[in-house]
Amino acid sequence: MAVLIELALGLGLLGLLLAAHAVGRRLGRVSDHAHSHVGVVQSAVLGLLALLIGFSFSGAVSRFGARQDLIVREANAIETVSLRADFLPEPQRDALRETLRQYARARIELVQGKEEAALSKLAALQDRAWAITVQGVKARSEFAQPVLDATNEMFDLLAARNATASRHIPPAIVVVMIACATLASGMISYGQARREGDRGLGSQVPALALVALVAAVLWLTLDLDFPQRGLVRLGDAPLRAVLERLERAPV
Repeated sequence: MAVLIELALGLGLLGLLLAAHAVGRRLGRVSDHAHSHVGVVQSAVLGLLALLIGFSFSGAVSRFGARQDLIVREANAIETVSLRADFLPEPQRDALRETLRQYARARIELVQGKEEAALSKLAALQDRAWAITVQGVKARSEFAQPVLDATNEMFDLLAARNATASRHIPPAIVVVMIACATLASGMISYGQARREGDRGLGSQVPALALVALVAAVLWLTLDLDFPQRGLVRLGDAPLRAVLERLERAPV
């Protein structure tokens, strides 16, 4: 389903820009007005589009990298809690490690986009892990700080992940960026038609290639900003590696 949605988004953006290109070319062929101002307007619109796409793409890449870094930090935090479970007595030690195995599986599900179910599981597992940890450190209070601090860190990183997951390009900027790209596509073909007249499809190839490239960059910018739903996904290799080590550990 996610693939179909992303393909529909990409084709929709391309279709919109191609439609603007066709309209601009038609208007350029039938217009009798002087076109000395067209180049100035084209340059201004393309410059504004470059600015909008540049900042939006940079922000999307930065957020994508931050989300991937959080996955690495979470994987390390889960493993740290697993190691510090050695400070706890039985049966809390094994109970905490089993909870961490389930926690890592649910965290992988969250990366894969099963958001609602995974978040519900993770909330319940956090409550269970905290109860087990508190019960265990009561018997060994000298180890309370390292165990509780590591557990808190694991919880805090999930909260940070949830916060970053909701940060995206503001919808108003997306609308303005798409509108600017549509206008730019129309202005390019308008100016080309005014200068060259009707020379057939061959003369339109460079402009059409530019339109397709702009549509691809717009699509990629939005795809990067929604890694839970897009084709460009966050990697879960660090979490899988931790889960593999947890599953090899004795129960």
